[in-house]
Amino acid sequence: MLKIRQALHPYLKSLHDNIYFQQAPDTAEFPYAVYNITSILDDGEATNEIILEIDGWTNQSSTTALENMMADINGLNKAVITTDDLVVVFYLENKAAFIEDETKYHRRRFSYVGKMFEKE
Repeated sequence: MLKIRQALHPYLKSLHDNIYFQQAPDTAEFPYAVYNITSILDDGEATNEIILEIDGWTNQSSTTALENMMADINGLNKAVITTDDLVVVFYLENKAAFIEDETKYHRRRFSYVGKMFEKE
């Protein structure tokens, strides 16, 4: 998982600076995004399927900045990320919108499936 994260993180940062792995720091400015690699499925051959979820958050009543940030981050869709060790392509699978009931936060989740080929 470390190799894919090392390849993915700089790419995501190039799309939007306010993106973090698993948890944002307390000092993060809204809107921000948090990503998580929820699973890697090995097919027994040279490929793996990666499930990636990216949650965008805002504390503003207007979600325009949040929507714009998520549109920027969706530059990941169909992008090819290559390193010396692997090649991976992510495909957007789902978009979801949430309002956190007990809080003032709005959230958007984009879910991706990645196809990863490890180089030998």
